[in-house]
Amino acid sequence: MMKKARLLLLICLLLLPAFSQAEDISLSKARSVAETFFNNCGASTRSSSQLTLVNADEISATRSASDVAFYIFNRQGGGFVIISALDAAVPVLGYSLTDEFGTGDDMPENLAEWLDLYRQQIGERRRSGKAATADELVRWKEVTQSTRAVPSSIELNTANWGQGAPYNGLCPLDTAGKKTIAGCTAIAISQVVYYHKHPNAGTGTLPAYTKNGISIKSVPLGHQYKYDKMLHKYKGATYTKEQSDAVARLVYDIAVMAQASFGSGSTSASTSAAVPRLRTYFGYDKGMIRYAHNFLDDTGWKDMLKEEIGNRYPVIFSATSSTSGGGHAFVVDGYDSSDRFHVNWGWNGSSNGYYQLSAFGAYTVSQ
Repeated sequence: MMKKARLLLLICLLLLPAFSQAEDISLSKARSVAETFFNNCGASTRSSSQLTLVNADEISATRSASDVAFYIFNRQGGGFVIISALDAAVPVLGYSLTDEFGTGDDMPENLAEWLDLYRQQIGERRRSGKAATADELVRWKEVTQSTRAVPSSIELNTANWGQGAPYNGLCPLDTAGKKTIAGCTAIAISQVVYYHKHPNAGTGTLPAYTKNGISIKSVPLGHQYKYDKMLHKYKGATYTKEQSDAVARLVYDIAVMAQASFGSGSTSASTSAAVPRLRTYFGYDKGMIRYAHNFLDDTGWKDMLKEEIGNRYPVIFSATSSTSGGGHAFVVDGYDSSDRFHVNWGWNGSSNGYYQLSAFGAYTVSQ
């Protein structure tokens, strides 16, 4: 009896390490989860062949499954889903039932940084050696079951604008004579201004400044913004010069207000500097608040976002990577019943969808 007890104890000790770490999710399982997710949402996929692996090159370049952070699938007919490659992480990191996930030039720069955040978080969890918790495993069980449960959601449907033409119509040339782009900060703010259709006109004069070797002249305000001439989306649409000029006027004024540093490859501006100027030049509420994520826990952060969106206020986000130092702005204009938030990346609608914002890892994030 004693020998049997010792043998049993030895077997248990040998088995413990095998179950002490989070487990990798294979490509085949991820594809199955993606197919089930779309079917549950009513976006039928008759076979997994209707799902295209977007980040196949990245995955094929990895040496093992433990180097993969997530799988991204585009659905034939529209929609995408991002499936985590670790069972300790949230199964569905992001999705859209209508928009495709952009690749190449259609990949939003701010989204690329966001995906790096996911890679960092999943990599850190793998290296920690911690197994998936019971709650985390329950979430994976839920996404593998056929439920026909479409996530309920609220979405404010902000405009799908971008940084190039026609939005940069009034932006200056750089020192090499190339047309500069509007920048993500100017586009994010402009999309929210257009959503509210406010103000009818600015007041005062935006001061002149010089940045990046480009001198920007002062801009007298008072001209009317022709919101009725602006389109919700210009890419792929036929539009007139008047419609082009209308959006270019608004975007340029916002960029100069934020004292953007214009460039042909990238244009940067500070959202924190823009907040007081929106009050001064565009008549926005003096009670407008800028939140920093490090002053709120995740629950408080999500509650704040839901309250703002529930009150019909799209939220302007800025996020800065502590590793690359790069900063980007975008708009959060919705959320679903699973605490994923709808992000408008300001890239002509590319890759807009519901994303996990529950942990920011190496990022500092502010409104």
